[in-house]
Amino acid sequence: MASSMEAALRYAERGWAVFPLAPGQKKPIYPGGFKNATKDSEQIRRLWKRHPNANVGIATGTCSAIVALDIDRKNNVDGEASLRSILGGREAPVTLEATTPSGGRHLFFDLPAGTSIGCSAGKLGQGLDVRGIGGYIVAAPSSIDGKQYRWSNTEPLALAPDWLQIKPASAGVRAALKGHPDAEILSLIRQALPFINADNRDDWLKCGWAIARYTGQSPEGFEMWMEWAIKSSRHDPARDPQQMEKEYFEGSQNDVPNPATIATLFHLAREGGWADARRDGDHYRLATAFLQVIAVETGNCAVYAMGCLWTVDDLLWRSMTIDGAAARVGEIFGGGKHCKRGSDFYAVAKLACNISAKERFFEGAAIGIATPGGFWHVTAKGEIVSEPLTTAHRQRMRVKVDPDPKTPPRKFLRMLSEAFAGHDPKAQIRLAQQLCGAAIARSLWRHRVVALLLGASSSGKSTLLSVLSKVFPPDQIAATSPQRWDSEYFVASLAGKALNIVGELDPKHPIPGGIFKTVTGRDQIEGRHPTHRPFTFVCEAAHFFNTNRTPPTSDRSDAFFRRWRILYFANSVSPAREERDLDQQIIDNELGAFLWWALEGAAEVEREQRLLETKAHHLAIKRWRVENNSALAFIADGAACRMVSDGSSISGQDLFNAYRKWADDNGVRAFGRSGFYEALAAGGASGVRLVDRDHQRQIEGVQLVF
Repeated sequence: MASSMEAALRYAERGWAVFPLAPGQKKPIYPGGFKNATKDSEQIRRLWKRHPNANVGIATGTCSAIVALDIDRKNNVDGEASLRSILGGREAPVTLEATTPSGGRHLFFDLPAGTSIGCSAGKLGQGLDVRGIGGYIVAAPSSIDGKQYRWSNTEPLALAPDWLQIKPASAGVRAALKGHPDAEILSLIRQALPFINADNRDDWLKCGWAIARYTGQSPEGFEMWMEWAIKSSRHDPARDPQQMEKEYFEGSQNDVPNPATIATLFHLAREGGWADARRDGDHYRLATAFLQVIAVETGNCAVYAMGCLWTVDDLLWRSMTIDGAAARVGEIFGGGKHCKRGSDFYAVAKLACNISAKERFFEGAAIGIATPGGFWHVTAKGEIVSEPLTTAHRQRMRVKVDPDPKTPPRKFLRMLSEAFAGHDPKAQIRLAQQLCGAAIARSLWRHRVVALLLGASSSGKSTLLSVLSKVFPPDQIAATSPQRWDSEYFVASLAGKALNIVGELDPKHPIPGGIFKTVTGRDQIEGRHPTHRPFTFVCEAAHFFNTNRTPPTSDRSDAFFRRWRILYFANSVSPAREERDLDQQIIDNELGAFLWWALEGAAEVEREQRLLETKAHHLAIKRWRVENNSALAFIADGAACRMVSDGSSISGQDLFNAYRKWADDNGVRAFGRSGFYEALAAGGASGVRLVDRDHQRQIEGVQLVF
């Protein structure tokens, strides 16, 4: 078991600020407690050398980017019951967890940049304490009364759920965070300023604004700017201090057009001949410096996931390819001692990706859509809530308009009604609403379901796909057929995408069942972009496939067929009645109404925790299974077999012999005997059951006609 010091050092490596607690107690050793928490390894070693038996405290909140839920079960208080009440039958997010000496639990969650949560005791419910800003948690291997805190698992941190009441950070909290900038960056600013011409008023202002933004308008930053500014030949000691103070504390606000950043300051310094000392570092130092530059420019740390480096722009997470990252490395550090060639740029970029890797980062994205007006959040209770968009929502796209709850999308709904007429239209429209909504709100993949639009030509399938695709930006859409997912190059194209639309499945090419279930089952997939290393990811795209007839597949399992939800477009529109550019009319005139309609579908899915299965869907699945399973086709042939429910059975050998003759007569490729039995067992034939009696295989539920 790791010592207390070793554990504290490990926590600091994860980015958690730690401090010593009195041995066997929860009380901090030093006055100030969590305010003295640190991530500095040397300081941690010094503290624990003085107190080798100290318990370990982890400061929660923004300093460690974590929030902890303390679930107590003592003194007739049952926090677990309170948690179950909050969840309303749903499971708690899978996340890092620890057990406490009293039999309780600590659940740890990721607290993203730009968000805030304080501490509370019993506010969520009896026995539930939240530890956020201004709090701390006792961590393993600490002990109380001889009983230890222990980690229950090694799961990655899940995103803090909405029921914890996470909020966007206030201006004061953001300023406080910015008021503790990286010491190395401050040192670089001091080195860079002398290379910038302080006589140029524009550059003078840009530098002041940049420092103010980075330091949170701290007095230290103002003094740094002042020390540099007074060296200008145009400096007026009687006038400039007052003007500088006004510009620093007022002119540096975010509403200034084209705001300057620290990257602007460094660029001006390089133009003046400054050589960033980091340029001569080794590849690892360059990679960490590269990530620092991104953090300074965007205000958020970059994250590597799904084969790309993700950075923040306008509150959205944008992807940067390895090629793009390498080009940026060359732009910033090219010409340095260890950064002269393209191979160096790529090596640094790949190291930066390794350092910032959080492969499951976007699995914690909030369900909903980002719009010009903010974020429309579909909560775990199935409510639609409008709130300010933050980076904590982990959104990668923004739609063009806000949802409009006032009117329904009449043209769109009329098209669906006509397409589904005579085939359970109300239920099918409801399923379409759920599918579209869960796709737009980015939750369809969580339910391991894909959409298949089946039916005649000119029946509205393409219109639905066109309307749906126009909601998404082009860089968030893939067009990769499941019939090609067994190629690591093709499957890699799904990484980071929100929507995968295939306009027409190949009616002759089979869908490989194994990889299909992996991609749609929230499992880790390995992909590879040409010329780059393999990477793993979980596919989060919503899949919509269009076909006139169901494609072949060798997978006859229930696990394969329950992944699908089929919309059956039964009715074609005659050329005389066909409305030209209907999809564009819907986008131009009904997009807001369509988005609200879709969000209501997503909310229903969250409430029900499942997607509807219509009668039309069940009939289509049954036909599909029969088409891909000659054993089922034989059973379904009324001229060959009849279904019975009287408990009688037939010899498996007799049924198999009749099946082989039927297959020969109909020109169908037959299974072997074992394959025939497996096909019956896996095929889902209603009422058919395989049993063994007296060491002989018997089939119940079916009898031969001939």
